[in-house]
Amino acid sequence: MMEQIAEAAGSLLMVGVVQGAFGVRGVVRVRSFMADPASLIHYDTWWLQIPPGPRSPWHRKRIRHAQWHRHAVLARIEGLEDRDEAAQLSGCAVALERHLLPPLAEGEFYWSDLLGLVVENLQGQVLGTVTRIIETGANDCLEVQSSNTGMVTMIPFLWERVVQTIDLETRRLVVDWEPEEPTPTTPS
Repeated sequence: MMEQIAEAAGSLLMVGVVQGAFGVRGVVRVRSFMADPASLIHYDTWWLQIPPGPRSPWHRKRIRHAQWHRHAVLARIEGLEDRDEAAQLSGCAVALERHLLPPLAEGEFYWSDLLGLVVENLQGQVLGTVTRIIETGANDCLEVQSSNTGMVTMIPFLWERVVQTIDLETRRLVVDWEPEEPTPTTPS
């Protein structure tokens, strides 16, 4: 089995997640996060975070066959032979090497580029840092955690209405958003 632990996780972009096994022959079902979800089938090497979890190492895996099927990618990963082995990958993040992805146009960015950006409002108040991006259906939301209080704020990613500027060089994101005031609790 072709396997290698990624030394430079910063060169990887998360593009999907394994949802579980499909059938009995070691095929996995993957939810693709790519703009064109089916385009994931065109890459013959993926990186999987095994075991599932944010601190787990990335492992390089050769894809023997991949196809688009009912809103998901079905993939046969080299070395997986049965359903039980495939099921163990459920929840594993799938990533591609950044340099293999199409170049971005001026002003475009990948969601993963936003993680860790300092978020400040129009008045210059630092609200925290982006810890993750959540798809809600209506619009995506930035989860922003304050380094001072630890409080988490959800800020809708509405370009120009809420999100004003993104500067990847200075690692700053400016929003039209007022900080939430902690609600005082009264003893009962």
